[in-house]
Amino acid sequence: MNKEVEFGKYIGMELQKQEDGEAEVALKVLPHHLNSQNIVHGGVFLAMMDLAMGAAASSFGTSVVTMDLQYRFFRPAKVGETVVAQGKVLKNGRTIVVTEGKMLCGDECIGAASGQFFKGR
Repeated sequence: MNKEVEFGKYIGMELQKQEDGEAEVALKVLPHHLNSQNIVHGGVFLAMMDLAMGAAASSFGTSVVTMDLQYRFFRPAKVGETVVAQGKVLKNGRTIVVTEGKMLCGDECIGAASGQFFKGR
């Protein structure tokens, strides 16, 4: 996977790890990531998890595209905090890769995700 994913770069994501079915994406929360309640917009977290779990799914050398993504919010993040999305492959099937993920802020888990990705040909 190309570490320079344009959308991720645009919003400030950094792919920090991608190997052996695992990946990590970090983001320092800035004012333009916030919603009207002054917390990170939920779409930012979903985009981070999509990138982290997709990077984990493609870490074996196969291109993938998101089929399904679910996210559960435990607490918000605020300006100045750094959040890290971790993705992990649970099953690397013939045509579908099943993943899970968690969103960390420091040592605290602030969200969890699951996803399925179609393998490219």
